[in-house]
Amino acid sequence: EQENPEVKWGDFAILYRTNAQSRTFEDGLVRWAIPYTVVGGLKFYDRREIKDVLAYLRLIVNPADTLSLQRVINTPRRGVGKTTLDRLAQAAQELGVPLWDILSDESSVKTLAARSSKPILKFVEMIQHWQGQLETQPAAEIIQGVLDQSGYAQDLVMQGNDEADERLGNVKELYNAAVQFGEE
Repeated sequence: EQENPEVKWGDFAILYRTNAQSRTFEDGLVRWAIPYTVVGGLKFYDRREIKDVLAYLRLIVNPADTLSLQRVINTPRRGVGKTTLDRLAQAAQELGVPLWDILSDESSVKTLAARSSKPILKFVEMIQHWQGQLETQPAAEIIQGVLDQSGYAQDLVMQGNDEADERLGNVKELYNAAVQFGEE
């Protein structure tokens, strides 16, 4: 823009075939501080599946992140209902502790969650496993592990429709971004 003042950012467009390809372009535009707008879709990091995976990662790094916890505890569906979550959250609030503290206490979960206690405890075990891998595993491997162990990737495959295939492609592109980040 400085070398050619008659040319405006809005005079340019990038066309791509699949939404998953937008990540590479968006990363480059951000890196070079070039303003951009995605037309006909969402920015890569605003897509539901990307927000879900990033919420898993935030929860692994910071279990006190209750918003991330609430986003993924039943994503994909594990049979943990709103009423159960509300009961657990209320107990956490009354005790003045993060929701994670209640979930990571087996007796509290069994008392407060009743039938939902098994999937909650399995979820907690999975998050704790990946917390233990933070120091030794690269981000890409943690992403892949969470996608597999949580059932998130399998859930998208089982949906078997075009939207789910596109979402799976976006998640794979996030994995690629983590690999690229690790290499850089």
